[in-house]
Amino acid sequence: MLGNISKFHFIPLLSIAALFINGECTDKEKFVTDTQLFFFLIFTILALFSMIFIYIYTKIDSPEYINYIIKNSAYSCLISFLIYNLFVVIWEYIMNNKDDDKIVNFNKNCSTAFSILICLANLCASFLLKEITISVFNLIIYIGMTSNFYNIEKKIRDNLLNKSIGIIDIFGIILSILMICFIAYRKKMSNN
Repeated sequence: MLGNISKFHFIPLLSIAALFINGECTDKEKFVTDTQLFFFLIFTILALFSMIFIYIYTKIDSPEYINYIIKNSAYSCLISFLIYNLFVVIWEYIMNNKDDDKIVNFNKNCSTAFSILICLANLCASFLLKEITISVFNLIIYIGMTSNFYNIEKKIRDNLLNKSIGIIDIFGIILSILMICFIAYRKKMSNN
């Protein structure tokens, strides 16, 4: 299935399993420690880059539906969520190392910047890999982020978050839909 790199396909899956185990072992009542965040970051980077590498070199010649299930669905889903997780871990790490008086201002600016960067990173990955599923999962992520933003109580939202985040998240939804249409159009044109 993976040719010469078949012996390495366990690396991203093992890294994702380590992320899951590390997350489940984290006490939800306490802050995440810098050591835990360091391992979250290492496993996320390792999983993301190895998953992209394996995605590129996976060639499945058997039935087309197997290609859709493994490469176009599972791998693409993991790539989009690993990109999201990478930015969340970086944000958590920086938040852990800020003074209390700087946290609110940083949170407003960082959440805005990362909302933009997550969208751009996923859409770039979708465009470069010519993979529509990454854009679909980016759409799902941004629908969740938008609903989460508008479900926060207005008073808390105004104090802790930048008001533009909701608008940026809506643009993330629109851009994801446009990228889905663009890649679908490109695939249709290349098949003709």
